[in-house]
Amino acid sequence: MYRCVFICSYLVILLTLPVVHAAESFAELSSVTEDDFFTELPVVLHATRLQQSIDETPVSMTVIDRQMIEASSATTIPELLRYVPGFQLSYRSGDEALTSYQGIADEYGRRVQVTIDGHAVYSQAFMGGILWSSLPITLDDIERIEVVRGPNAAAFGENALMGSINIVTLDPHEAAGSMVRLDYGSNGRAQAGVRHAGGNGDINYLVSAGYEENSGLPNRYDDLQAKRFHLRGTWAINTVDRIEFALGYRDAEEGTGITSPHERFVESSYQQLRWRHINAADDEIQLSFHHNRLVVDDLDNTGFFPLDKSFTSDQYDIELQHILRLRDNIRLVWGAGASYEKVDAP
Repeated sequence: MYRCVFICSYLVILLTLPVVHAAESFAELSSVTEDDFFTELPVVLHATRLQQSIDETPVSMTVIDRQMIEASSATTIPELLRYVPGFQLSYRSGDEALTSYQGIADEYGRRVQVTIDGHAVYSQAFMGGILWSSLPITLDDIERIEVVRGPNAAAFGENALMGSINIVTLDPHEAAGSMVRLDYGSNGRAQAGVRHAGGNGDINYLVSAGYEENSGLPNRYDDLQAKRFHLRGTWAINTVDRIEFALGYRDAEEGTGITSPHERFVESSYQQLRWRHINAADDEIQLSFHHNRLVVDDLDNTGFFPLDKSFTSDQYDIELQHILRLRDNIRLVWGAGASYEKVDAP
């Protein structure tokens, strides 16, 4: 008799489980409102150099916005790319990340263009790749990241063979105020940063500085100590002319070498100046100048013969771009640019 009652009770519990699960699912569904279906889609610039909604772009895109950055567990910019379909992340050392798209990669992480506010930050010293750890910005300086998945952003250079990544930094108008941040974690990881944004009407600026250190990966000589500085500003000359300027600097001392551990010093900087003449929403002329500099002091004296892998890399870019509307449903962007690149090494 007791056995029969136990079996019947067990069957009743099994039958009620789907009902309870369905009730919970219905409760979650009932909390969804019309705003979840009719919210505005992100507006992007990196797809065609024209301002347009992401559903109107002729390319496959992923946008990592500020809300997603704060909700993620990422501590570096390459870690955010794990949220992009098709992107993979690996590490050469604790501070050297390698990103690839669709599994096509080598030790330099080439074939994917990376830009900050539209200017390229790759180095020919890395075979057209990028040293992520040399970027003078952190996650706190980023407004959003626009990723073009696939070879559909050729207008941004030959490095955009497999994709293109544009890192958009915070606008001084939208980040007014001050912020202080302190992080501490395992493996000796510590990071401190301060940011302030302000202005007087015509001129607005955002300045940030920070320090970071970590012990790298276990059983590897890849510790890091780095200092950085970043500035971005705007100057509204009149109602149609605007000057945008930015500069960044990072100085790092890091351990490197597997069989011959030694110290390497990396100094990176960039300057950007852009003039914008805005006649209307779709009538704008831009003239911009960019300069990237990467200095690596990597002298290995641990072996029988000294090995000097030091180099200095400079890149200068100038670009003219014109956006205009021909008809109500036709917009056009055209422009031209020139680039000069130089690498000095022993």
